[in-house]
Amino acid sequence: IFFFLMIRRPPRSTQSRSSAASDVYKRQVVSTQSTWGVITTWVALTASALLATLCFAKQLNPKRVEWAVDCGSDRPVRAHIGFTYNADTGYSSNTKVSDYSTSQDAGAATIKYTHEPGVYFTERHADGSFTYEVPVRNPGKYVLILKFAEMWFYQKDKRVFNVKFGDTRVVEDLDVFAHVGRFSAYDEYIEFELKNGQIFFKGRGIPTAYNAAKGVLNVEFEKGKSDNPMVDAIVLYQGELADTDAAEQPRLRAEWEARIQAEVKKKEDEKVKKEEARLKQREKHKVRNDHYDEYEEEEFEEGGEEIDESDTSVLKRIAKSPGAILGLIFIAILVGAYVFFGGGLPISTAKATSPIIDDDVPATKEKSSGDKQKKQKAKAK
Repeated sequence: IFFFLMIRRPPRSTQSRSSAASDVYKRQVVSTQSTWGVITTWVALTASALLATLCFAKQLNPKRVEWAVDCGSDRPVRAHIGFTYNADTGYSSNTKVSDYSTSQDAGAATIKYTHEPGVYFTERHADGSFTYEVPVRNPGKYVLILKFAEMWFYQKDKRVFNVKFGDTRVVEDLDVFAHVGRFSAYDEYIEFELKNGQIFFKGRGIPTAYNAAKGVLNVEFEKGKSDNPMVDAIVLYQGELADTDAAEQPRLRAEWEARIQAEVKKKEDEKVKKEEARLKQREKHKVRNDHYDEYEEEEFEEGGEEIDESDTSVLKRIAKSPGAILGLIFIAILVGAYVFFGGGLPISTAKATSPIIDDDVPATKEKSSGDKQKKQKAKAK
């Protein structure tokens, strides 16, 4: 499709064109071809990347998983690719279990570099060395996948131990934190072969590694120079190392780191956008307030009278408040009703309707004259 789009040309027109129109047409054709070239190149590269990811990214074949346990767990766990981690079994009696899912610190942690974080929250460990018996029934090539995650220590060299088949070390000085840090999955892939009732590691036989009567591989987690050995899960896979997803681990970690960085950048961008939006909102309020100030200054210049700021602020509040406006209208209606329905009758009508007793007037005059005489006598004395 990419090749077809690149060599495609626009259809030729049967109409005759002038030389100028032909030049314009040629330029349009070149521009169209360049645009198509950019678009199709981008599409082709994107499709190639997706196809490469789908075709070359390896996963474990669940049908070839011979045995798997979630160390420290008392119930089976379903893996994301289809096989099942059994409840913990096959361990020696001197071991202990730690369940970090109940820890206040580690329980809320996100386990990086894995699609199965649940199996890394439980671990089996011991104060010294301990063993697992891994059932290996049929001759052939196998890969033992040991799963670890450092959930306790904050720095390297705090937990260092070895892994042995029988009396032979197959992994030396394993420091999980040094490989991936805290709260991160780290898987160790150990390829071996069962042949003639004996375990072979890197072409060398280990007589003490296999118990033919039980049909089990003796795996020992040996106490090293720092703290205690531990393990989170064990998977026995039938096949060679090239058949597993061991080569995909670096790419998986890189994808996780890229995703984490993208999430961090997204959060930072959102924070910047919110801050910009807040500043814009403040700027809008400032411009709006400045506009009101200018409007007040213009009214002052036109009216020629100074307006009290407190009065203008009250008027602004009333003008901006629908409740205040409705209240004023309601008061005006009450006043109008009072005036109309009898509260404001003319004075002349009030005088005409109110009865006046004429006898009260002379009495009032006599009383006032008597008061004057008393005052005059008082002055004379």
